Amino acid sequence: MPFLVIRALMILVALFWLEKSAAANGEERLLVVISDNNSIYKKFTSTFQSVLNAHDFGLPVDVVTAWSYRRTPAEYLEKTLLVVSVGAKATEEVMRGNREIPLYATLIPRQAFKGITAQGQSGKPPNTKISAVFLDQPVSRQFNLIKLALPQVRRIGMFTGSSVTVPQNLAEEEAGKAGFSLVTEKLGQNYPLATAIDRIFRKSDILLVLPDPGIIDTKTASTILMSSYRYRRPVAAYSEAYVKAGALLAVYSTPEQIGRYTANQVLAMKKNHWILPEESYSTEYSIEVNHWLARSLGLTITTKHKLLRELKKLEQVD
Repeated sequence: MPFLVIRALMILVALFWLEKSAAANGEERLLVVISDNNSIYKKFTSTFQSVLNAHDFGLPVDVVTAWSYRRTPAEYLEKTLLVVSVGAKATEEVMRGNREIPLYATLIPRQAFKGITAQGQSGKPPNTKISAVFLDQPVSRQFNLIKLALPQVRRIGMFTGSSVTVPQNLAEEEAGKAGFSLVTEKLGQNYPLATAIDRIFRKSDILLVLPDPGIIDTKTASTILMSSYRYRRPVAAYSEAYVKAGALLAVYSTPEQIGRYTANQVLAMKKNHWILPEESYSTEYSIEVNHWLARSLGLTITTKHKLLRELKKLEQVD
């Protein structure tokens, strides 16, 4: 069957489903827009819906892809109390459309959210009905994890560049609160990777790598990890995969954890007349530690379970 015919049929099916849903259920609803149908978003939505169901949410929850949302009839959106966009692509798509419905973006990096909202507001009236749950971690949490895991560390290295995940002044402030001095090196077209890596490992006790696509790509990450082992300086990262690849430790939130956190925020919103909360990071997160690497570097680190308990106690999170 020709591609254009298949695409036309998909559009008709999407429109039919949305119109049927709107007609069959004229009551108010919550709409979840996912970036696509991959496993990450499925894990999020499964957990998100389970939490709402367990608390007798009482409203229909429809889930559509960003592609389907683009073709959503206006009548369908009239009864939508809140749109939860999951991922950057979904958030970008929703921002193009109806600007009256409150939007709660989730599972999205802070940097991506700020970029999308800035672009979406350009030349248009500001949309104050928008907030987010960020995928990445607050830098204060990352510094506190390093402090708990490696109390001997005094100097933390961090790369900066044209795109900034965490403003340098904020990073310096939070590093100071945790008792660290911050060492920064620029990465970019005019700042060679080899030179920056050499300088930062020579001047710091550990390198904190942030999820910044403008600075760190797959090739850069591989070079950093190999250099880390050569200089015998550990790397603190932002994902379980990064630790498995050679970083020493990481704090991160899974799609399921962000799904639970977002659902609880939505439950609170329902009780509060759908007033959006402030932008936030998930209070649910995990820790991973590469104990093999720690031993090879002559470091002693407690278990990830104990670190998690201590970090949550430090943050006063139950």
